Order: sequence, then C-alpha cells, then structure tokens
Amino acid sequence: MNKRIRNFLVAGALALASAGALAYPGHGDRHHGPDGPDFSGHAIERLLGAVHDLDLTDAQRNDIRAAVDDSRDALDTNRQAVMDAMQQLHDLLDASSLDENALESVADQMGQLAKERVLLTSHTVANVLATLDDSQRDELRAKADAWRERMRDHMDRAPAN
Repeated sequence: MNKRIRNFLVAGALALASAGALAYPGHGDRHHGPDGPDFSGHAIERLLGAVHDLDLTDAQRNDIRAAVDDSRDALDTNRQAVMDAMQQLHDLLDASSLDENALESVADQMGQLAKERVLLTSHTVANVLATLDDSQRDELRAKADAWRERMRDHMDRAPAN
C-alpha cells in the first residue's frame, strides 16, 4: 500500500478515535452509547444521573458536587487541548505533503491527552463513589448492571451494517 495512503488512513482513524473526546458533558446529547477507549466525561454524566436518584444526605450531595466541580476546569482544559490537537491534525492532512514528524508529535500529544482524561475522570468517579455508603454503592452497582444490560440489548437489536 502506498505510504501516503497508509498514513492518511492512520491519521483518519486517529481523528475518528479521538472525536469522542469532544463529547464532554454539556457538549451534546447523553444518549450516546458507552464510553469509547478515551473514557470521556459521559461517565461522570451517567454517574451523576444515577447518583441523583439515591437517597443522599446533604453532606454527600455537597461532597459529590465538590468532587465534580474540582475536576471540571481540568477536564475543560483537556477538552480544549484535544480540539487544538484535532485542528493540528486536520491542518497536517490538508498540507500538500504529510509531515511524518509532525504527525507523530500530534499523535503523541493526543495519546497523552487521552491518558490525562482517563486519569481525571477516574479520580472524579472514585471520589464520588467514596462518598457513598455500602448500600448506596450496591444500589448504584445494580443500576449500572441494568444499564449495561439495556445497552447490550440495544446493540443486539441494532441492524448490522
């Protein structure tokens, strides 16, 4: 396969794979499927939706709100950096020749941003879960299991392309 075509396909796949990073809460609809490999902010949105239905004390609500608020600026900064990297990638693909070194640099940057997003989101989720007692965590687990089952059923019914 021509090296230029291969590089274009790799860059295109990278662009598609990282597009999920733009799906941070407040950036679209909550009816998308499970998080992709980038573990975007949808996990926090779904967790907050599920936690909202629990019987929480005022202190728990405040702790959960603080945990999410503490991560919001960092996740927003990460999302903006991903958008900037995506623009760099598009600019590289629009050039008359593909700069391999620049492409590798953008790919490394996007990988680092994805890692940062996973860590930020994971810490936020862990902090939220730490505020819950055992029975609340059990109830949340049951909701998560039911949600995963609905998603599996939905995917099973989806037409094959």
